[in-house]
Order: sequence, then C-alpha cells, then structure tokens
Amino acid sequence: MRCSYADLGYTNIGQVARYMEVFNVRYGFLSNYCQTLFLRQVQVGGVRGLEYSPVIFHGDLYDGNGQVTLRQAFVHIAMFSLAHPRPAEGGLRSTWTVRT
Repeated sequence: MRCSYADLGYTNIGQVARYMEVFNVRYGFLSNYCQTLFLRQVQVGGVRGLEYSPVIFHGDLYDGNGQVTLRQAFVHIAMFSLAHPRPAEGGLRSTWTVRT
C-alpha cells in the first residue's frame, strides 16, 4: 500500500525548516511510516531558501534509473552533510530538487 502525499503532513515542513535555520544545517528530512522527504537549505543573494526532494516511499526499490531505496537516500544525504554541513551562497541545484 502506498501512502498519499497528504499523509506526510507538509504543514510540518515549516518546523523542520526552522530547526535547520536555528542550527545552521544544510540538510534535513521529514518522515513518517510510509514516506520520507529530504530538505536542503540554500542561500541565494543572502536570502535563505528551502529545496525538497521527491518523496521516497518506504518500499521503493532501486531500479538503476534514478529510483533509490530509502537507505540509499539517507547514506547519500549523510555523505553530503559531512562534505557540506552549512548552507552556502548560491545553493546546490541538481536533478532531484523540486523548487516551489
């Protein structure tokens, strides 16, 4: 069974974003039992912004064409966090990012 996007509670993103700003970290995530959303804080022209990944469901399987498992996604974000722990001017836009 797949959960709907409404199940993640997008209204909770503001709380996670605030924690990311207060603790000055670049990466974060919002998760429940069904799905996980990864967040990335960027600075553009001195203004902070928040980018987010597509939702990764708990049962997603690696397919070699961009679909990754939740475990792979956490390892990927952990490696990026070690290399770039603080928000940098200009941001890091890549293909997984969805802008609002």
